[in-house]
Amino acid sequence: MRIRRPVRRSPLRGPLLPVLLIGSAVIILTAWYYVNRAVSGSAPDLTGFQSVIHQEDVNADGRNERLLILPRPDAPIARDLRADGYTLRFDELVVLQGDAVLLRVTRDAMTDADGTVLLGQERAAHGYAFRRELWEEPAVYAGPVVLLHVVMTDSAGEAVSDEITLYWKPSTGRYAATNTFGAEGTF
Repeated sequence: MRIRRPVRRSPLRGPLLPVLLIGSAVIILTAWYYVNRAVSGSAPDLTGFQSVIHQEDVNADGRNERLLILPRPDAPIARDLRADGYTLRFDELVVLQGDAVLLRVTRDAMTDADGTVLLGQERAAHGYAFRRELWEEPAVYAGPVVLLHVVMTDSAGEAVSDEITLYWKPSTGRYAATNTFGAEGTF
């Protein structure tokens, strides 16, 4: 007669296997949800925005950016601002590199890629007027850059603030804002 040895069952058989499978699925789905939420949360809602610059290297960093505005199409621009080159009025402006926001201008604040406020300001109740300028300074930039000039406007399209220049600051790798562009410490 043969002696039968008891068969050892794997600890993964029985009720432990379904618990492990379900637990693993929950962990994987939870991780997928948080990764996708973080990625999709980085791209701003651009409904209603108009492209002003599409896929150009505006800051001489070797990568293409997009400049978008949320326009105020029915808002007038004062004659003196038009004479200075201001052609658009907007409520919001965004500079994107892929889906990453490099610069955002809203009625409440001008912020860089980290959301840091670039300068203190009053609320721009009637938005801004905008012009752009191609600028070259070989000592500072590897190529031409686009300077963004904005002024707050009133309901008639008149400037109610100093001109603010929004520019790429190579020393920080971020956008900056000033009303004294080119002064010592700008770059």
